[in-house]
Amino acid sequence: MRRLLRLPVFFSVFAVSCINTDAAIFVEAQLTAPQLQLQESSLATAIDGSAALTLHLGPRASGPSEVSLLSVSLLADDQQSVLVEQVAVRSEPRFPMEVGLDSDRNVTLRIDASENLLAADAKTTLCGATALVLQVVLDDGLRGAALTASSDPFALGGCP
Repeated sequence: MRRLLRLPVFFSVFAVSCINTDAAIFVEAQLTAPQLQLQESSLATAIDGSAALTLHLGPRASGPSEVSLLSVSLLADDQQSVLVEQVAVRSEPRFPMEVGLDSDRNVTLRIDASENLLAADAKTTLCGATALVLQVVLDDGLRGAALTASSDPFALGGCP
């Protein structure tokens, strides 16, 4: 008889420990691994490189979300000074993309020097910063509002 009484308690404890506590009801974004390089020639200065973007949506959301990339910019590490307002990127997979319930989408952002030519004085500004932060602004269709993700501060390659 005691064995039978313990069985419901065991299943109750087991069920509680299996509840998914992921509270992401809107898309969450994390921007990691920025690797940017200053490219310089006698005619132009440009930046190229890549970064990784992870989009996450939890199981409690009301449905999948369509996410669009609105902008990418390069900031000083204090995140107050915008150093490059519009960074051109190509993404793989391409935006817009759907993020399903209880899933992650991994996106590679590629920054091509031929699409990111900078003003002549940009080298002085970029190389003079102690560190840089890459920032993306996304449109989360489920939230109906913009979402911002910033990388950790990093050093720009190619500076003297």
